Amino acid sequence: MTMRLRAAIGGLLAALVAGSFPTVRATAAELYARRMAIERTPGGQATVFRDSVEITDGDTRLFSRLARVYEARGLAKMSDSVFIESPDGLVWADSATYRMAAKEADLFGNVRLQQESLFITAPQLTYSTRQRRAVAPVGLQMENADRTYRLTGGRGTYDLDAGVGVVDSQPVLRRTREADSVEVTGRRMSWFENGATARADGDIVVRSGASVVRCDTALFFPQADSGIAWGNPEVEDLSTRERAGGTSRARGDTMTFRLSQGALRQVAIVGRAEGRYVTEAGDEVLVTGSSIRLWLDGQIDRIEVSELTSGQLIRRPTRGGEE
Repeated sequence: MTMRLRAAIGGLLAALVAGSFPTVRATAAELYARRMAIERTPGGQATVFRDSVEITDGDTRLFSRLARVYEARGLAKMSDSVFIESPDGLVWADSATYRMAAKEADLFGNVRLQQESLFITAPQLTYSTRQRRAVAPVGLQMENADRTYRLTGGRGTYDLDAGVGVVDSQPVLRRTREADSVEVTGRRMSWFENGATARADGDIVVRSGASVVRCDTALFFPQADSGIAWGNPEVEDLSTRERAGGTSRARGDTMTFRLSQGALRQVAIVGRAEGRYVTEAGDEVLVTGSSIRLWLDGQIDRIEVSELTSGQLIRRPTRGGEE
């Protein structure tokens, strides 16, 4: 027999003692299930619902195959294929503890939260429908709709109302479609779902092949495969260190960059631009100008300077010490 139970579970217990199964009105949530029983557990007396369990709390609905409701504590412990449906998105998990008064669920095991253009996964997640916020203490991962960029970290939050995710513990942003794609690390990263934008702050390092970009702050535009960096931005080619005994690098006030097939391909530096290029023979070319453009193919392939203000060629000494 399918039963419909409307919350305040205290009234439900009275009905059970009397030997009847009426519809009981609740002050907060509505509960539906095919089977029900009363159990004494280490956590206290619980009403156990089995088979097609549904809890409706305002515009949020929670589903599972099993739920233990602790009336005195206002808790519902749900397990076996938990699913939550709300205006903010869809959530899946292995199990959940739902606090009815706070309208908050602690989710465990293969947790997934899906919005129209964002996917969030974590081994554990606290999902508040009242505050419209998701918090992951460990293992947070965010991906955009076409799964081209992935932001991971040790701890993070997502504001469902504003559409902003923040990872402030070991954040890493990756281009996911290519095996050897660009990787970004820093102290803190934010993901802006509505604008499809990511921001990185503090000791930023962008790696692509032998090329490395360093800066204090950067904005990334995943849909355009591009970005902008400022705060002492510098690009460096580490491959020249081994083959020519030095590193090629360029720096300035502001830097823009573009990606192609997951790799860093073009960099433009504007404002007090200066560059140092190491040739195959080990000679150094030093230049300054209003802007510098670089083309890369895993390493710096070509440099173009606009409005050159100075240039210098430093030849590598010969074995005999002569230049």
